[in-house]
Amino acid sequence: MKNRVLFLIIMTAVFAVSGEAFARHACPLLDTKTKAKIITNYGNVQYFHDRSRKDIKTFANKGYKVNKSNGTRTLAMPSRKGNIQHIPGITVATLKIGVKTETKTVRIKNGKGFCIYLDNATVSIGYPKMEVYVAKRYKKNSCEYNEILNHEKTHVSIYHNTLNFYAPHIEQSVKNIAKEIKPTWVSSKDKIEPTINNMLIYIMNKIEPTLNFFRKIQTNEHANLDTPENYAYTTSLCKNW
Repeated sequence: MKNRVLFLIIMTAVFAVSGEAFARHACPLLDTKTKAKIITNYGNVQYFHDRSRKDIKTFANKGYKVNKSNGTRTLAMPSRKGNIQHIPGITVATLKIGVKTETKTVRIKNGKGFCIYLDNATVSIGYPKMEVYVAKRYKKNSCEYNEILNHEKTHVSIYHNTLNFYAPHIEQSVKNIAKEIKPTWVSSKDKIEPTINNMLIYIMNKIEPTLNFFRKIQTNEHANLDTPENYAYTTSLCKNW
């Protein structure tokens, strides 16, 4: 059994799949069903009180950052992008999405090639790292500190609640995509590995619209929290901003 894992955040390239890779050619149907599932990771939230308001504003202005070396994307969600002086805190979440395939390769009895079957497709999605920052000028347990912390904890809840709500939709999408991948015939051993990789890329490309919708809804939820009205109300609760 072959396992393939690939981590992604934003797919910007269009991948071509060879004609042979998904051409069904004399592959016997096995008495098994392709399985698909999703694994969610809500991670651990860390809290920091050692950064200045200037540092926090720098975090906000950086916005999205893609770390290509390990396939993770750091999403900086400011309290209010470009104007955060009233709520000097920020939540930085690392969203990690992974796709894993398990396949079975069977030699054709007449010796003419191999058939590759997709046994299992798994998408893992979650936050292995989430950091909440409150500006160090505000003493712990002060009115200002507590209000900033409460605001950022709401951002954390948005990350967790949207993932919890949309995880079943993402899982169903993976199941539908897995059903599309039929037993695949290849003519020689050297084409097995590229074909398995193409299966993985196919799943990645097909699931991307669902993931984009999930991220869009999540962004909207954050924006609904970060409004001038909410900031004005929070500011009115304390005196020493």
